[in-house]
Amino acid sequence: MEERPEEYFEESAQEQELAEPRMQNPPREPAPVPPQGQYPFPYPQQPMYPCPPQQPCQPAPDLRESRKDFSTMGLGVFMILLAANLLQTAVGIVLVMANPAYELPGWLEWVLTAVPMYAVAMPVGMAVIWTIPAQSPEPQKIGTGKLLVILLICIACMYGGNLFGILVTTLMELLFGVTSLNPVEDVVLGGGILPMAIVTVLLAPVFEELVFRKFLIDRMRCYGERIAVITSALMFGLIHGNLSQLFYAFAVGLVLGYVYLRSGKLRYTIGLHMAVNFLGSVVPAILMDGLDLDALGFMSTITDPEAIFELLTPQLLGYYGYAMGMVCLAIVGLVLLVLYAGRVRFYPAPMELPRGTGFRTIWLNPGMILLVLACAGSIVLMCLVT
Repeated sequence: MEERPEEYFEESAQEQELAEPRMQNPPREPAPVPPQGQYPFPYPQQPMYPCPPQQPCQPAPDLRESRKDFSTMGLGVFMILLAANLLQTAVGIVLVMANPAYELPGWLEWVLTAVPMYAVAMPVGMAVIWTIPAQSPEPQKIGTGKLLVILLICIACMYGGNLFGILVTTLMELLFGVTSLNPVEDVVLGGGILPMAIVTVLLAPVFEELVFRKFLIDRMRCYGERIAVITSALMFGLIHGNLSQLFYAFAVGLVLGYVYLRSGKLRYTIGLHMAVNFLGSVVPAILMDGLDLDALGFMSTITDPEAIFELLTPQLLGYYGYAMGMVCLAIVGLVLLVLYAGRVRFYPAPMELPRGTGFRTIWLNPGMILLVLACAGSIVLMCLVT
């Protein structure tokens, strides 16, 4: 038998490397995606982005383009406010010059307010915002039961924000002797229920949801889902231009913004917005139409139950029933909000703004500064005209 050299039985280091290759950089497992049904409210699906959320994208090192986008969005909303105020003021001046003694009927006031806003100002602002690339959320269906839950939460936010606004205006009156006008009271008590219902229940929800949910969130969500919801809601509250509506518009805007972010369907937020405006403006206007407000105030000073019962009318009973019912709905909505708040999810975005750069990027730019100054000026003006 032939003898083989000892080197024959020794494998070289290169042969061992080829025989048993080492894993220098083992593949990283992707982050788990929440399974269907894990988050029953609001929606379990992760949004679709060009860069999948389980593979985090690196934020752009240069934030100038991001700041430019937010500036353009702020400029678009500022143009809505500017164009509406200029046109409404111009029409008012022309009418006064034509006939100073003429008193406008309620329906004409609504027309002169709505036409400049929704026929001119809103399209101008949307044309400015349109220049920014957009990406809509992935469409998801919401059941009727969940929509009812969201509506109750919106009612709770409306009442909570309204109470906070009353607290702020009351403190301002006590500390500085300044009161702020409440346009909602003028809407409810000003008459013209049909034109008011057309504007507040049909036109306002459609156009406001189109601008502050569809146009803004579609263009902000790539910089962060949380940023998109909060910023669009704050802009929605600011454009109302008064302290009485600022806080509850912001609170309701947070809910509607999250619903649109997770559903991708504008009809849900439009329907919710219509329901909130109908319950908060149209129903009390109908119940208070022709109601003697002086008698209502006089009843609060009466302590005799029999005397109060004699003053009660079916219309007054209906108003009290509505008020108590809305308070109960708000309490239920508050409970639901507490129960479901922990299930809110914000997923990573493709160009998520780095920590510590959000405020500077979003608000410290020409467009947003113009918007904030214009809204602050409107709020101050509403306080001074009283």
